[in-house]
Amino acid sequence: MMRLNARHPIVLLAALPFALIATESAEAGDAIPICTPGPCNTWKASDVTLEWKLVDAFTIECNTVPPPFTQDGDVEIPCTVQDVNGSITRRVRIKIDKTAPRVANVVPTTGPNVLGWHTAPLTFSFGGTDASQANASSGIAGCTQVTYSGPDTPAASVQGTCRDGAGNVSAPFTHAFKYDATAPVLAPVSATAADRAVKLRWTPSEAPVQIARTPGIGTEATSVVYSGPAASFVDTKVRNGTTYRYRATVTDAAGHATTQGVGARPSRGLLEPAGGARIAGAPRVAWTQILNAGYYNVQLYRGSRKILSAWPRGTAYALRSGWTFRGQRFKLTPGTYRVYVWPGFGAFAKQRYGRIVGTRTFVVQAH
Repeated sequence: MMRLNARHPIVLLAALPFALIATESAEAGDAIPICTPGPCNTWKASDVTLEWKLVDAFTIECNTVPPPFTQDGDVEIPCTVQDVNGSITRRVRIKIDKTAPRVANVVPTTGPNVLGWHTAPLTFSFGGTDASQANASSGIAGCTQVTYSGPDTPAASVQGTCRDGAGNVSAPFTHAFKYDATAPVLAPVSATAADRAVKLRWTPSEAPVQIARTPGIGTEATSVVYSGPAASFVDTKVRNGTTYRYRATVTDAAGHATTQGVGARPSRGLLEPAGGARIAGAPRVAWTQILNAGYYNVQLYRGSRKILSAWPRGTAYALRSGWTFRGQRFKLTPGTYRVYVWPGFGAFAKQRYGRIVGTRTFVVQAH
């Protein structure tokens, strides 16, 4: 190392941050490399100029390049200085990498499912390469990591870059993928039992609906009785008196499935009032739906006399305390009544009726 003397009282070199290698006498003067931009021996993404600062030296033989270093590479520059005590050689490395890296790959924390969709939040790690025109490059210092948690879309994307040791940043790279973390919505499914039929209704979903029934068709334990985009289905392959369980399932493009169950027991007959019911007030008459019936004929008798005939389109009719029939005024007075219901088909003017839905006797009590 350099001599300490009166002309150089202390430590110009003691604080030097460079690993300079002495090849001869440690008593000679010294030379300090000065890089612009500095410090030396580190990677730069720009041209570099090098100067040597002499310390207590008489002569200098340095491989200096007055213009800036401009080419990518990692080169060693020696400098030999001499004074009365001998010579010493110092070396410095000029490291230039102006070439930006590039993104080479994107690795997700979890891969897509068999349908090609990501179905839960995940992180993408970008990886890169740093290929300089020279033999040496500064290497990859770091790349983007980004977490994606929505929105759901078949055209999701994340963008990332890589940075090398010289500070060069790659061009942005966009990685596209399909993402759906939300199960499809299936609105409440309803089942209406009818005569030898069950009608199911639901709100249309963004995905097709599949309906399975237990017991199934024929000897099958379970059968798929419908699959498609509609909002209703009438199952006519049923028997009256058998209870059926239906499971409606919607499955979206990403493989998410939502299922609802509902039961029904098809039959033919009156539902209200109960047979022989004793009622205080006007009862409601209700019956099972008859497939393809456009209207119904409700007839009310007191004894052997018909006192009411009505033609509702739905499957219920509310009796009133008073009404007019065939020009005569009637009241629902205490006594025994019998109600009959027939299904009507086609145009009302043709009055074409099918087999009776049912009949029921009830008693109106005094208030």
